[in-house]
Amino acid sequence: MTREFKPSSPRLASRLTRWALVALLAILGPGATSVQAADASFTLDFGNAYIWRGIVFNDSGVAQFTLDTGSLNAGSVPIGFNVWGNFDIGDFDGTLEKNNLSEIDLTVYAGLPAGFEIGFIAYEFPQAEGGSTQELYVSWSGDYVVSPSVAFYYDFGAVDSYYASLDLTYSIAAGEKTGVDLNGLIGIAGDGFATFNGGEKGGFYNYNVSAGVSHQVNDAFGLSGSAGYSGSLDKAVLPEQSLGFYVMGGVSLAF
Repeated sequence: MTREFKPSSPRLASRLTRWALVALLAILGPGATSVQAADASFTLDFGNAYIWRGIVFNDSGVAQFTLDTGSLNAGSVPIGFNVWGNFDIGDFDGTLEKNNLSEIDLTVYAGLPAGFEIGFIAYEFPQAEGGSTQELYVSWSGDYVVSPSVAFYYDFGAVDSYYASLDLTYSIAAGEKTGVDLNGLIGIAGDGFATFNGGEKGGFYNYNVSAGVSHQVNDAFGLSGSAGYSGSLDKAVLPEQSLGFYVMGGVSLAF
C-alpha cells in the first residue's frame, strides 16, 4: 500500500507547522533556549513487515532506525527530539521500490506533570506524491502493575482528522538485565482518518497484541526482539490487510 498525500493547501499546512512549533516552544517557556545534555540512544531493528496503526505498508522486509536525544532539561520542562526512519528491503509485491528509504519522522516532545506529554510530528515520505504531513499529539501514561497509556493524535496536514489509542503493558523482570513486556492496544479513528486510508467511516479501528523481550548487555549496548499480531476491529473502518503477524529484532546503543 502506498501513501498518496494531497494536502488541500500546502501553504496553510506550512503555516500550521510553524504555529505548532511556536506554540510548543511557548509552552516550554524561556528555559527551552537553555538545555542540559542527556543520554541519547540509537536503535536499529529488522522485521518482516512495517505495520502502522493497523495498516500494512510493507510485508516484504524492512529496516527501521530511531535516534532519540532522551529528556533534555529545558528549565523545569523535560523536552526531547526523535528521528525515526523506515527502509524498505522488499518491494511489497511490486508496489514499492525496494532498497529505498520510504519514511522519515521528526518529533519534538515535552514532558508535563502527572504523566502527560505533548508533541509535534513531521512525517516525510520521499517516495510518495505530496509526501509530507504533520500531527500534534497529547498522551498520558501511568506506572502500575499493568501500565496504561492513552494518546490522541490530530493530523492537520494531509488528513485533517484524528486517531486515538489505548494500550496496556505488563512488564516482567526476567533477570537483572532482561525484561519482558506484554502489550495490548486498541485504536479509534475519525471519519477523515479512516476514509483517507481506505475505510468507509470512522470508529473502532485496529487492535494489536505483542510480546517483547529486551536484554541490556552492558551500560551502552542492548538487544531486543518482539512478535505480535495486528488486525482490524471493523472492516468498514479499517479494510482487511495483507498481513497480521509480524516479528522484529534489533540492537540499541546509548551514548
